[in-house]
Parts: sequence; structure tokens; C-alpha cells
Amino acid sequence: MKKFFFLTTISVVFIFVPRIVFGTVLINEITWMGTEISANDEWIELYNDSDQPVDLGGWILEAADSVPIINLTGTISAKGYFLLERTDDTTVPTITADQIYTGALGNTGEHLKLKDNTNNVVDDLDLTGGWPAGDNTTKQTMERTTTGWQTSLNPGGTPKAANSTGATTEIQSTTEKPSAPLTGSNHPPIAEAGDNIIAFVGQEIKFDGTKSTDPDSNELAYSWNMGDGKLIEKPALTYIYNYPGTYTVSLMVYDGQYYVIDTAIIKIQAGQIIINEFLPNPSGKDEEEEWIEIYNDSDATADISGWQLDDAASGSKPFTFPKNTLIAPKSYIVLSRQITGIALNNDKDSVRLLLPEGVVFQEINYENPPQGKSSAKTEEGFVWSEPTPGTPNISAVVIAENEKIIYQNPIKSEITKESSQNYAINYQNANQPEIKGGYNSPEPGTPTNELAAVKNLSTSQNPLYLILIIALIISIGLIIGLLLVKFRKKKSLPI
Repeated sequence: MKKFFFLTTISVVFIFVPRIVFGTVLINEITWMGTEISANDEWIELYNDSDQPVDLGGWILEAADSVPIINLTGTISAKGYFLLERTDDTTVPTITADQIYTGALGNTGEHLKLKDNTNNVVDDLDLTGGWPAGDNTTKQTMERTTTGWQTSLNPGGTPKAANSTGATTEIQSTTEKPSAPLTGSNHPPIAEAGDNIIAFVGQEIKFDGTKSTDPDSNELAYSWNMGDGKLIEKPALTYIYNYPGTYTVSLMVYDGQYYVIDTAIIKIQAGQIIINEFLPNPSGKDEEEEWIEIYNDSDATADISGWQLDDAASGSKPFTFPKNTLIAPKSYIVLSRQITGIALNNDKDSVRLLLPEGVVFQEINYENPPQGKSSAKTEEGFVWSEPTPGTPNISAVVIAENEKIIYQNPIKSEITKESSQNYAINYQNANQPEIKGGYNSPEPGTPTNELAAVKNLSTSQNPLYLILIIALIISIGLIIGLLLVKFRKKKSLPI
């Protein structure tokens, strides 16, 4: 019988992705109608309005109907032009083409997209309703202006030169992006995609690009690439990832001249791993009986190789989970002090779960632990309870009535990043006040400070109910086993 193990690798890569400023490379002039010599002599001109040359390697100019598709090569100089000639270099006899392409433009219009080497759309011309300028009879080209399109003053257009001025047939562009004068006085905007985030599958994550600014106070257009194929053109949004993985989210802002991109790294984890219970002050010897329990609250096997356990920041040396450390779904790992080397103090201390890079993922503070009692996670918070290593925690209701229940809450997570450099841990309840340490009894109606999107481990189950369930499962297994034995005996009888 084959067993399939679905392994979820939890790895966090701390990288710094610098902001990238793209000069405005635009589709500047189109001879969709051909020339007086031949209707097949079509050409397209690009223009780089920035002060830096742009490497077009990996860029694509394509039509929605896939004719043409042009894989661009070469470099377009600062404030320079790039001439694309169809089929051969005789389309514009007096000027050498920068690149030759194949594929005809339709005379009734096209939807053209110019994409950079990261597949971001830097110019989008949806002209499927018809070319807004140009003349098929006189062979006057379609030229771009600062606000739209115009028909060139001269037949043959202005290849690799400034577009004609003084035209009276200017038509507004159909591209829904704010426009700004294409002058050297404009400055690039500043994009701000926000912090890198660690979250879980199915968790709602907020993205806010409204902190992006423009030095010239130009109106900005926003485009989010969520890293999973989804594009959203909103300043701010909420989003849910359905699969684990590391997603590079990019925010592109456009001020009418410059496109600027900022990125954030979103690490989506399938395994919901938590500190579930620990025994800091056992009845016997501390070095022999102390333990910490980790729980996988997800429905998939979780790989926690490289994760770490320790106590206070200046306490024991961290214990690192060895390679291929797996926790089955809805299962526990109990780690003794003899294995981890972590000594929990009997006055006050903390238990911490850290990511492989050392970022604190969860931390529980405690003081004066009663002897023989474990600190156990319940729906209300962490309480002192009867130890249950490797099994569900006992509900707080079974604690002696005369014994005070003291709730312990995780402290606020450690945040170690400035924008797009490190990770912000996104599991805190925003309404929960910061816990500085020690014990805290929650006020009535105050939400507990739990790991967001992690289901609370129910500890109110009746032990008798659990015993009945286990007995039922064993009975069913025995019945199935007897049936299989009987079936095999019957099958082996001679005919």
C-alpha cells in the first residue's frame, strides 16, 4: 500500500529588492497603413523619455491576437528612438532599422501591449475600435502627443525623429492613465508596497499603496501584481492566497511619465505551527522532566527543519530542529530538556518559537509556575493545567475550584523590517494591547492575543467522549479485519 506524504517546506528568504525606476518607454508612432511604395511597409517606433538608456532585452511588443509578437533586443538610448521595420530593412530606405519583425497590423485597429523584462505592461493601447489617427489614403502616420494621438503632417511620418508639431487632428488617448507633460522637469514618483509579510493559506492580507508619493503632486495610477498571476488596479486592497509559497508582490505607480515599482515578499505557510504546552517546574528533577510541546494545527504534514526553540533572549542556547523534522497533521512533537538543552527557570522566563532566520514567531512569558503544572493553550489563553504531553490539553474547567486560573498571552511579535527589506509577522490581533510580559487576566470582552488564522485547539472535550470515539474506531478496525480474513479464506477454497 503506497503512502503519499504532502510536504510543505517552510523557508523564509530575507532579501532586499531595490525600487526600480523605468523611464517612460512608449509606443510613439505607428505606420499601420504602410507607405506609398507598399501597404506591407509597416513600421513602429518606440521612444525613451527618460535620461537613461534602457536595455530592451526580454521586452515584448505584442498584439492581443498574437500578430505580431515582437521579442525586442538591443538598447534604446536616453531621449532616443527605436525603429521596428516589418519583414526587411527597406521599409524606411534612408534609415537603418533597429530591429526587423514579421506580422501585419490590421487596418481596422489593434490592441498592442509593450511589456518589460519582468512582464509588467508599460504601455497598453487598446485600439480595437479603430486607429484614432493616421490616413490610409495619404499614408500619413499615427503620432503620439502628450495628451493623445494625431495624424502626422507629412506622408511617411517622422521615423527616428521628433513627431510633427502643429497638427490640428489631435485625438485623446484611450489609455486610462493620468497624463502629465513629457518634460524633463517631471520627477519619478516613490512607490511604497509596504512590509514583507508572513501569513497562512486562507488568511486575509491587507495591501496598501497609498503611502506612495509623487514629488510633483501628480495624480498616480496603481497596479498590483500579486505574484500569482492576478493583477489588481487599486490603491489598496485585501487578498487571500489559497496555496503555500513565497510570492513577490509588486506595486507599480505611474505619474503620466514614469513607472516606478516597489516589491514586498509574502510568505504563505500551510502549516499552522504553535507552541501548545510546556512544563517549566516539574514535580521531579527539572533536567529530566521539563519539556516543550509543538502542535501542527493544519491538515497537511509540516516540515519545520531549521526552526528554533529557546527561552528568553539571553537564556539557553537555541535548539534547532534538524533536517527533515516533520509534524503530521493535527499532531504533536514533545521535546524534552535532555534533547533541546533548554532550561526553563522556576521564577520567570519565556518560551519562544523562531523561524530559521531567527525571527521570533511566537513567545509565551510566564512567572512563578506552580510545581507540577504545565502552561497549556486553551481557547481563552494559556493557563496552568494538568500536563498532557502529546495529547489534547485539558480544559481549564477541571482545575480545582480553589485554584486561581492565571491567563498568559503571547507578547507582541518581533518586527525587524523597514519597507521591502525584512519581514513583519502578521499574526497579531490588531485590537489586542501589547503585552510586556508576566501574567495578564483579560478584561471581559477583550479578544485574546492569538495567532491569526490558526484555529484554536479545543480543550473542552469530554475525556469519556474521546474514549468512546477511540473504542468505536478500534471496533470498526476489528470488524474490517475479520471480514478481510474471512474473504481471503473463502477465496482460497478449491473449486
